[in-house]
Amino acid sequence: MRFARAYVLTFSSLLVALPILGQQIATTGTQSSQRDPQAVAAVTQSISVMGRVPPADSAATGTVTITAGSLTETVTVRILTRGADQTSEEIQTSQPLRKVIYSHGMASEVEGTTLRSLNMELAVTSQSPGFPLAFLTNVVNDSSASLQYIAVETVDGVEAHHIRFWKTFANPHLQHLVEFSLKDLWINSTTSLPLKLSFERREARGAVPRILLTISYSDYRTVSGVRYPFLIEESLNGSPWMNIAIQNVAFGSGLADADFPVR
Repeated sequence: MRFARAYVLTFSSLLVALPILGQQIATTGTQSSQRDPQAVAAVTQSISVMGRVPPADSAATGTVTITAGSLTETVTVRILTRGADQTSEEIQTSQPLRKVIYSHGMASEVEGTTLRSLNMELAVTSQSPGFPLAFLTNVVNDSSASLQYIAVETVDGVEAHHIRFWKTFANPHLQHLVEFSLKDLWINSTTSLPLKLSFERREARGAVPRILLTISYSDYRTVSGVRYPFLIEESLNGSPWMNIAIQNVAFGSGLADADFPVR
């Protein structure tokens, strides 16, 4: 069974025309970050609750049940992070190994033994969201990131802060990437733990397939003082896709740049 090439080229039967989430972002001032204090406070509190500072590195392993139409397969998954802006998400299916690697704003994918670079349109959504503490720390630490507080909303019966964030690009030639980088986050207003993350993923502008990826987090457990979600559910355009059940998390394994190869 062949699964998503960097989450974009597979599941064509699920693709529908989706509105661009970024349409609500004002076109003025996109070249400098805008930080809503209420949004920053909610995200910062969430980071604090999860552990304040990401470990030097993390390695999570578990199983993932992947659904593609009428076909279901349960395989292994490995999610690595280093600092706040290097990740690797590896899935071993019945087909060759699949891996998406993100490092300092660049991204690659591995299929079997072949490594290929991803373009900037895909790179801005290639960081693995599997470890929310590292993911959100990268957002807050990125001086080019804008954060907007949307509202208090109910998500699966839980009251949550809705936060929207995106990257700004000083280089005029990269301004089109703003809408590609847009993400929506919901944080439990009681526990301050992330509940859901949603964003579109696509390869280019124009009439290309858009995939709305939604990630739901639950079953947070404390490992060495860090809160990690042991159940991560992902959907594509509203249809269930992957259920990740984390079985083990280790910190400080000594990961290096070589574990996150991009080109």
